[in-house]
Amino acid sequence: MKTFLFYTLLSSTVFAQNNFQKLENFLFHKPDPGMTTEAFVLWHDGKVVYDKYEKGDEETLHLLWSMSKSISSFLLGIAQDKGYLKISDPLIKYYKTEIDKMPKDQKLHYSKLKVDHFLHMASGLDWNEFYEADPFNSHVVNMLYAKTLGDVASYVLQTPARHAPGERFYYSSGDTNVFMDVLKKSLPKEQQSTFPWDWFFNPMGIEAIFEMDGSGTFIGSSYAYMKTKDLLKLGLLIMNKGEYEGKRIVSEDYINYAINLSPYQKERCLEDSYMTYGAQIWLNHKCDDGRVPFKDVPDDLVMFLGHGGQSVFVIPSQKIIAVRIARDVHKALKKRKYTLLLMESLGIKELEK
Repeated sequence: MKTFLFYTLLSSTVFAQNNFQKLENFLFHKPDPGMTTEAFVLWHDGKVVYDKYEKGDEETLHLLWSMSKSISSFLLGIAQDKGYLKISDPLIKYYKTEIDKMPKDQKLHYSKLKVDHFLHMASGLDWNEFYEADPFNSHVVNMLYAKTLGDVASYVLQTPARHAPGERFYYSSGDTNVFMDVLKKSLPKEQQSTFPWDWFFNPMGIEAIFEMDGSGTFIGSSYAYMKTKDLLKLGLLIMNKGEYEGKRIVSEDYINYAINLSPYQKERCLEDSYMTYGAQIWLNHKCDDGRVPFKDVPDDLVMFLGHGGQSVFVIPSQKIIAVRIARDVHKALKKRKYTLLLMESLGIKELEK
């Protein structure tokens, strides 16, 4: 028998501005060790109900770091919707020359890879995704700063295999930049430098910066910049299944694909990560055996997460979107605690299980 969580709104007499004091204390005045919140916006049921800026304002552009990955996923979904590529495409379709030149074992591995493996962080490449702990031996630091020679995908494609394609989830900024290079290669030349604005930013009224490498590939792992008021729109895109203000941006099928449990996590759900994962989006999605990353939190919670604790939390069932710009130390934000505080601040509480 399945277990369900039921939530309700408390009476409007309780729903007052001082409901946000506990949340504000947690974010700004009495944060947990390692937390630093610079800006916060809370949207509920059609409107912004609370915001606070310690640095900048709603017009400030913020470097999103890994929240850029979710935007990259949407862009790939739009490209598939338009017929430029398929997520089932073999990688060798786009890199035959490069793969043919690889050593035998490496060539065999890369020949089995599909675009879908990179979307779900299941390429099996022996990638090091760490930062401050050992930056000189970090693949991601070298890719973004030291050894790319202007072509991030070419750097990633030098990485040997660790696991078979699809065998294990392993978080990798390199995987994102490979599929973004695939996306570029799939497009007519005249669209390659403008498609993020033509397809995504402009139709949603988003002012954004998106950096390229020297080869013209958008660095989808890390280098998009947006405003807090526009980050809310990413949540609305999830909530409205790919539509924004009545305009179809990305197909509902792709949104469902992106926010459902990766097929490559099913055998090892919650074994390789303390959260579940979709296509470049973090989830509180249940494992097949019923386990869930964060107890007492709606399992439709979707999270866009970036380095330093930056985030967009979306709970479609509760009509909640929360944007946080932060400079945390690694994993300082306790995500379950934060989500429960978001709900509590809105008068939403668990009634029964």
